[in-house]
Amino acid sequence: MKDTISIGILGLGVVGSGTVAVLEKNRSAIEKKVGARLVIRRIAVRDLRKKRAVTVDRSLLTNNPLDVLDDPSIDIICELIGGVSPAREFILRAFANGKHVVTANKELIAKEGHAIMEEAARRKLDFQFEGSVGGGIPIIQPMKNALAGNAVQEVMGIVNGTTNYILTRMTCEGIDFETALREAQARGYAEADPSSDVEGFDAQYKIAILSSIAFLSRVFVQDVYVEGITHITRRDIECAR
Repeated sequence: MKDTISIGILGLGVVGSGTVAVLEKNRSAIEKKVGARLVIRRIAVRDLRKKRAVTVDRSLLTNNPLDVLDDPSIDIICELIGGVSPAREFILRAFANGKHVVTANKELIAKEGHAIMEEAARRKLDFQFEGSVGGGIPIIQPMKNALAGNAVQEVMGIVNGTTNYILTRMTCEGIDFETALREAQARGYAEADPSSDVEGFDAQYKIAILSSIAFLSRVFVQDVYVEGITHITRRDIECAR
């Protein structure tokens, strides 16, 4: 095993900043568990001048993703930019350069995950995506490993925190959808563009991923029925009671 594991990060937004913060805060504990020193080698960002939510050495930043992907000293790439393209192309380039990849990109996994996993297996590289469903809650690895001998009958759960917050506020406080959404955005629970959450796409991606793993099949995104919550009114909430 190597004495030092070098990490390259693509994206330093909300998820990227959180990842860097966790790596720095829990560095000692992680290093003890893996038996190697962790080093963040390079971080690719879109805007070098943007103020960040986490303090990083400015010399680590680059606005050219290839500086990260093609760096021979980097062992693991953390893809945290979101979306399908160019994330897919970046991951495949990382594989071509012999690098393992970790991602929290639910849309990419739901739409292109099967092909990407096949490529990782062909090259005998690790491709991990636990963070794509449930954030810090371990669900994918337990389903793939700990529950491997069980026949899963059903997958149920609240998989989107934003809509859960909005519906809870509408139910408990009697406020309308728009007010609850503005609250969620003010608290940082919802993005400035909340469409992926409130239209149901975020949950759709997660259900496609979980169903594929749970039922050992390939569930396509378009096979998952999705309905948003934007049309729900206070009257609907009252009737549901």
